Amino acid sequence: MRASSEMKDIPSAEEVPLLFLAFLLGDDDRRDNFMATSGLAADELRTRLEDEHFKAFLLDYALSDEHLITSFAEQHDLDPHIILKARRKFPGAEFET
Repeated sequence: MRASSEMKDIPSAEEVPLLFLAFLLGDDDRRDNFMATSGLAADELRTRLEDEHFKAFLLDYALSDEHLITSFAEQHDLDPHIILKARRKFPGAEFET
């Protein structure tokens, strides 16, 4: 357990998809795979950042790959379950909150 002086701020459900997108874009291989899989053009990303359905898509993309989740969580020193918890807050969630 970390001492309180070491505790990091936990991102909100609204922040998690954007933090995850930054994680994807920060690595050439992850970015290229995401762009190819999503079919989005780079200029479309900027216009979709406020779209709740796009944020849900980002979290669904994360949830499709355990390695992505663990890498993201490790890089940001977060509980890997934060992706699933955040996903529950967006449209199309198939699970109870």
